[in-house]
Order: sequence, then structure tokens, then C-alpha cells
Amino acid sequence: MECGYPYPSSSKISSWIRWEKIQTRKHFFDVLGKKLGYTTKEDWYNITQDDIYKHKGSILLLHHYQGSPTKALQHIYPDHDWQLWKFKCTPKGYWDKLFNQREYLDWLEQQFGYKCKEDWYKVTQEDFFKHGGTTVLVGYYQGSPSKLLQSVYPEHNWMLWRFQVIPKGYWKKLLKDQSEQKKMVDWLGSQLSIKSLFDWHRISVGQIHKWIRLDNNVLLHLLKGAYPQHIWDVDKFDRSGKSVKSSQRELVQAMQELFPGHSANRGDCDLI
Repeated sequence: MECGYPYPSSSKISSWIRWEKIQTRKHFFDVLGKKLGYTTKEDWYNITQDDIYKHKGSILLLHHYQGSPTKALQHIYPDHDWQLWKFKCTPKGYWDKLFNQREYLDWLEQQFGYKCKEDWYKVTQEDFFKHGGTTVLVGYYQGSPSKLLQSVYPEHNWMLWRFQVIPKGYWKKLLKDQSEQKKMVDWLGSQLSIKSLFDWHRISVGQIHKWIRLDNNVLLHLLKGAYPQHIWDVDKFDRSGKSVKSSQRELVQAMQELFPGHSANRGDCDLI
């Protein structure tokens, strides 16, 4: 027996013909919007496939728009500036394009009132989840805002230790990368008004914690890596405040793995 698709019924053919005219499609969505209580174009971001199917628009959506409400609305209302990340379901493959990711971050930058790239250091995962970025953040960047920002804005010189969430494995990588160590130490030095390498001996744990959650034992390792030719007087480093807050668990755990002989209370590595 020859395999193939069954010939469509006359009623289905009639329905296909009905949706050929753009005016008919627009009328359907105009009426649907009223039935759903939509008063502005922004309300359409709540639409689902089921909403359209329940109101006898399944053939329209499937046959003309591959089952995508976003494609339908873009075609029906082309004058509106649709921001596809606001829909409950973005078109398949939408986030594959770096251009779309950048457009989304540019928009998000405006929503947060960020004036420069430096402002991004305070962004959190929750900020993305609340503003339609769950799929791109989790599905493409393992939930890491810093990885997303590095990918979308590679031209910016990102300092990963300043983010609220540090990329997994960063601290291990840092201690194998002398240039990155120097970059961090020099940045921290500028925040602490360090004029010469000898000034590091007078810095307290409290001063360091205003910028990075490191204790002086860890800082010393970074200083030695950044400036290996300098003779550091270990005894002159401030030993006060070795314990850190419980919110700093991740950093201390990472450093304990790297330096088994170093003792400190457990805590997170979230940066200030």
C-alpha cells in the first residue's frame, strides 16, 4: 500500500482558504484580544498557543505561522516594536543569534538605568529571571551573568571578580594566570590608594572586604603571583579579622581546596 497523507476534508480546505486574507487574520486577533481582555499591545505578551486554539485559530496558527504566536503577531501587527523575550515562549532558535542577545541586554540596560558597563557588576540571576532572560541565561550560559556579558560585550575589559556570582572554577584559573592576578591586584590597589608595593603591608582585612572578600593569607598568594620579584614581609601583614561572614562560603571553600594548609571559617565568595 502506498503511504501518504490523507486528502484533506472539504471543511479543512475551506478553513485554509478562509485564512488566506490578511484582513481576516487581523480581524480574528482583534476579536481575540477583546475576548481575552487585552487593552494594549503589551498585553499580547501573555498569549499562548492554547489561547488561540481554544478560540478556533489552530489552523491559522499552524498552517501560516508554524504554531508560533510571536510570528503571527509580528505579521498581523507589524507597526509594533515587538520585544520577543517578553513572550512566554520565544521562537525556536531565537537566542542562538548573538544579535538578539545583545538587543536584549541593551534593552535590559535601559530598564535598570545602567549608565555604563561598570553598572553590570551588580546584576544578579534574579534580575534576568524577572525580565525574560531565563532561557538565554540558563540554557546558553549555565546561569552565569558574567559569561553572558563577556560573550555579548567582548570589547569590554571585564573584571570577573567584581560580579555578584563568580564563574565556576574562576579562582583556580586565577591562581594559574599571572596576568589576571596582576590585573586584580592592580585594580584593588587603585581602590585602596596603594602608591607602592610596600603600602600593601598596612592594608587591613576590613579595607579589603570593602572591595573583595579575601583575607590577607589569600591576598598574599595573589601579591606573590602578581609581583614575584618583590620580597614580601609576611609578618607585617595584618592578621586581624581572619573569620569571614557565612555569606562568603564559596570563596573560602575554593581557597581551602587550593591551599589546604590555610584555615578560615567557611563562607560564600559573593563580591561586594
